[in-house]
Amino acid sequence: MDVITAPVFGASGKPIRMLAIWRDVTEARKARDEAEAARHEAERLAERLSAVLESTMDSVLVVDRSWRISYFNIKAMRLLQLDEHAIGLDLWKVFPADGNSVFAIEFRWAMADRSNVSFEEYLEPRGIWLEMHAAPTSEGMSLFFRDIT
Repeated sequence: MDVITAPVFGASGKPIRMLAIWRDVTEARKARDEAEAARHEAERLAERLSAVLESTMDSVLVVDRSWRISYFNIKAMRLLQLDEHAIGLDLWKVFPADGNSVFAIEFRWAMADRSNVSFEEYLEPRGIWLEMHAAPTSEGMSLFFRDIT
């Protein structure tokens, strides 16, 4: 129960009654507890997914539908020489030399066709050959890659 009380003053300025409002907050409390449990579960699942993505042998980079970088694991950070400031940046602004490359062509095709693509290509700015796997998602696209130089 949630209880609010307040005095009711008479013409003389003295309290003559007490006003009490009682509300049953059982459903609101239950909803709040369920929302809190769901938030904890989502955090637990996010931590589990992060642990998996950090432990994979692949570099992982995720972009949204507007090509903004939303995630990368430590392997991608090292291989592509990124830092945390790259989150939220446009992929093609981070890698301007690749805006018309095979990477861009394959990624754009995968996003438009909503199909997975796999290919190997030389990443000239880094001087390495990459094995790429691009997988479109409802939010954008996940890129899995490794140095095969």
